[in-house]
Amino acid sequence: MKKMLDILLTLIMILSLAACGKAATTAKAKESEGNKQETATEEEIEEPQTLPGGWAAPESMEITPEIRTMFEKAVEGLIGVSYEPIACIGTQVVSGRNYMIVAKMTIANAEGTTTYGILTIYEDLEGNVQILQIFNTDAEIQYGGALGGWTEAENPAVPEEATAALEKACEDKLGATYKPVALIASQVVSGTNYCLICEITPVTPNAEATYALVTVYADLNGGAEITATNDFVAAQ
Repeated sequence: MKKMLDILLTLIMILSLAACGKAATTAKAKESEGNKQETATEEEIEEPQTLPGGWAAPESMEITPEIRTMFEKAVEGLIGVSYEPIACIGTQVVSGRNYMIVAKMTIANAEGTTTYGILTIYEDLEGNVQILQIFNTDAEIQYGGALGGWTEAENPAVPEEATAALEKACEDKLGATYKPVALIASQVVSGTNYCLICEITPVTPNAEATYALVTVYADLNGGAEITATNDFVAAQ
């Protein structure tokens, strides 16, 4: 009789341990699942949201071989003006991609007048390209390498000293904000002139930004002023 009781007690202990083990395993599984859900929620919150229809400044404004090929394909067949891309200042993801490219525009005449333009070019998913808009400015600029002459920028990235000069020159301009986008050229005089492409936004509700070719003069005493502003106007 005693032996049977011992066996019965042993069975009860085994069943109890099994039940406890199963409960612990279930609790651990629920905890793991909860952690996974919490991690997924955190990842969803931390994941940066993108706006496919929005313009974005590229990491580099450099005209890569791919952008140059796309640009040359877009302007192929245009007569009367030659185009030379010098900076990519914006991209926009659509069903394909839009590019905003600054280019030298030289009229095919005896004078060879050169101005600057901003071309918006669309490239679809199959590699077909189309010019959507050309913005031009009538500001004619001639460059030379000698002291006192304008020198084209080797890199369109705006240097700190040019940004500082623009900020100084805009201290009294309360009606709009000026954001330097690309450096076109500089000129050493008694001080330095900077030719910049700027994004100008009026300080009004829902104002839209426009682009302009802005010349900023920085003197030797830390002063600065805007000496010329030429807006880019859409070609008719």
